[in-house]
Amino acid sequence: MPKVFENKGYQNNRENICVVCGCTDLQELCKHHIIPECFIRYLDEKIRVELKARNKYYYDWDFCCVCKKCHRKYEKDYGEAFFFFLLEKYNVDISRTSYRKSKVVRLTGKLLKPSETLMLQIRTVEDYLNLRGLCTEFFKDTMKPRFELV
Repeated sequence: MPKVFENKGYQNNRENICVVCGCTDLQELCKHHIIPECFIRYLDEKIRVELKARNKYYYDWDFCCVCKKCHRKYEKDYGEAFFFFLLEKYNVDISRTSYRKSKVVRLTGKLLKPSETLMLQIRTVEDYLNLRGLCTEFFKDTMKPRFELV
């Protein structure tokens, strides 16, 4: 049985509705991360602490509710394009990352992932909010949601 979308523990009340198509079937709803998890995992802990100090529920901002069908469409049609859109916006040279297995290495001797390289540029809460704004606009431009994201 698929996991039912639950809107528990969040400050922002969301309707149990897909922001794109309006589906309300709880068995079909899931979270879509505005800033992909592959990037967020590299967010500096100091920024996380400051975000929580400003708004205990900052994580509320980073996902919206979509149905599985719309989520698959986004991932299939726009997921890779979005990844490269962000790398281009932040001037991440993938030839210098583990994505292209370049010879450039960190001090640890380990290659950086493209998402990790991008997140090194996110040094303040304002940088994070700018990144979130880019991600939100990309989602709006591609999926044309009919309902509020948050």
